[in-house]
Amino acid sequence: MTWWYAVIRSLFGPGPKAAAIAGFAMWLTVIAFTLKSVAVGEPVPLPEGPISTILYLLMMIASTTAGAWVYKEQQR
Repeated sequence: MTWWYAVIRSLFGPGPKAAAIAGFAMWLTVIAFTLKSVAVGEPVPLPEGPISTILYLLMMIASTTAGAWVYKEQQR
């Protein structure tokens, strides 16, 4: 997820806004892969309701923000 932050940092600037966008993009990717797996009939453990899905989103945003806080680019 921090990799996504590093990629979009040039578009949105450094900070928590870019980290939240990167976390949200990662969450959307996970949701898309889960829905694809369900559509083709693969067994996938699904969340137990909308509350856990929202908690997953919050965890992704929080962990990306923490990774962005640690992330530093090397000066050339």
